[in-house]
Amino acid sequence: RSSLQVYLDKMQSMKPNETDAVKTIGDWLIKKTDTDSLQDMLAAVHLTLGKTYAGILNFEEAARYLTVAQGIGEKNNFFTIQADVLNELGTIYDRNEQTEKAVSYYEKSLAISEKNNYQRGIAFAKYNLGRVQLERGSGSNTTLNSAVDLMLQGFGIVKKLGFQPYEPCYS
Repeated sequence: RSSLQVYLDKMQSMKPNETDAVKTIGDWLIKKTDTDSLQDMLAAVHLTLGKTYAGILNFEEAARYLTVAQGIGEKNNFFTIQADVLNELGTIYDRNEQTEKAVSYYEKSLAISEKNNYQRGIAFAKYNLGRVQLERGSGSNTTLNSAVDLMLQGFGIVKKLGFQPYEPCYS
């Protein structure tokens, strides 16, 4: 388990230009972690691969890996996986200009995160919900102020927790 964790940590900390290495390590880890006792790692590998594919705009592959991660998360009640997958799916829909679906996924991520006091999930979901509201640009000053407030709440949580938004979240 500990040696597999080293590779998972490496995979999660790779830069966007190291996509091929992420895929290679991820595929290897999937084979090695497909047991009942390693479901948390298996979900994290699928989540990381989903994020990697989303980063290179291959949304079909991203959704495939994220869906597997979500299934593992739901089956095993891995709320961090569930919240992070929903947030990532929201981002994919947002990038594809399907704002209503994006908002729905961000709201689901926020609900799971708040229910489980998952601060990182709360931060990202609030920030993304606020960003989408702000980018819509229409609405009253109250709506726009609410959007900025959500984003600032997200930033505040990130600052309080002492990590940057791009850092890996699993260990």
